[in-house]
Amino acid sequence: MLLPISFACASVAHAQVADDPSRITPSHYDDFPPPPPPPPPIHPDKLQRRSKAHRDRPPKYPITAVCAGSYGTVVLLLTIDMEGQLIDKRIERSSRHPELDRTAIEAAATWRFDPEIHNGQPVASRLRIPVEFVKPETPPSYCAPRIELRKLGSDKTSGQFASSDAIEAELTQYAFSPTPVVASWRRVAANGQAGVTIHQQRLSLKPSKARQHSRLLLPAGTVAGDYLLEVAIDGQPMPPTRFKIN
Repeated sequence: MLLPISFACASVAHAQVADDPSRITPSHYDDFPPPPPPPPPIHPDKLQRRSKAHRDRPPKYPITAVCAGSYGTVVLLLTIDMEGQLIDKRIERSSRHPELDRTAIEAAATWRFDPEIHNGQPVASRLRIPVEFVKPETPPSYCAPRIELRKLGSDKTSGQFASSDAIEAELTQYAFSPTPVVASWRRVAANGQAGVTIHQQRLSLKPSKARQHSRLLLPAGTVAGDYLLEVAIDGQPMPPTRFKIN
């Protein structure tokens, strides 16, 4: 008779302790913020991120193309694998200038890519990227032809010579089509203007993508005085080059 009564009393006492808030020991875990809500579910047909090209090294406008006046837009079609590697590159639309097309596609090989993310996973994809080469309003200075005078056999340029010197003029220029060149060595008249022509040369330059170097020569034995070298390239005169013979 005593055992059941004692058990019941113990049970009641235990229940009273549990229901008393003052008897619950605080825990340091109560200071932590609640966990963030779970991310929204990914829609199986939703595109999360498109592939992207990081054009760290944009193509450089080829000097010869600039000087030739070539310009246009190249449209590249690039295939990127799931790891962001470029696995195929081709020209979808040409600029009609092979040098520009080649420059654009060579630059694409140096770019970095982010793969496309679809259904939460990276997948292979294609990128269509236009590369534009804009023609400058005025040709850069390095496109202009240049003339350097020197004594024949010397590497040093000069503007003064002896009458016993043969004078060499090195003409440096681009020629992208058959180009006639006329060089006139002229003495300066007493009034300071160009006078009589003492020597003339004609050249016919062949087309080339490289800068060409031509030699013009004034034989030795020219009398002392002030002179001009006038050069016309394809009918367009260059600024005259002045020199003196002592």
